[in-house]
Amino acid sequence: RYGTVDYVVNCVGQWVTGDVHTLDSETWNRLVSVNVTGALEMYREAYQYEVDTIVTISSVAGKLTFPRLGAYCATKHALTSLLSAAAKEQNQVTVKLVHPGPVRTSLFHNEDSPPTWLMLSPDNIAEVIEAHLFRNTLTVWWVRLKNFLRHLLPPSIR
Repeated sequence: RYGTVDYVVNCVGQWVTGDVHTLDSETWNRLVSVNVTGALEMYREAYQYEVDTIVTISSVAGKLTFPRLGAYCATKHALTSLLSAAAKEQNQVTVKLVHPGPVRTSLFHNEDSPPTWLMLSPDNIAEVIEAHLFRNTLTVWWVRLKNFLRHLLPPSIR
């Protein structure tokens, strides 16, 4: 009725902070449901409807791990692995993964959130997607890595 869909951008996520040993099953299952299963369902729909390209916003936490973000990092690593494998299995849908650092969204609203000066804007992410949409790359990193890592290090070794 409307023609074909060329691009789908999958941008959803939840995070929780805390030490891994304090993680309860309900929180874990919710994170997996949103961060991994939701992206899988989006990918399957895109594949079924022969979308040309699906761009999934993951996180730098899908490539690195950080203290107090173990559950979040685990789900983003799973997402990265799942869609990287999907990209290698077929050629029907082009898969792109974007791994930004922290972005100014409602995701960050507690004391464990990074400082605002460190965050990217949603417009930054949109610009990166647009710039890389037609490049033959699976993964795009866009992170203020030096500042992000410095924020996570204890003051004594910054």
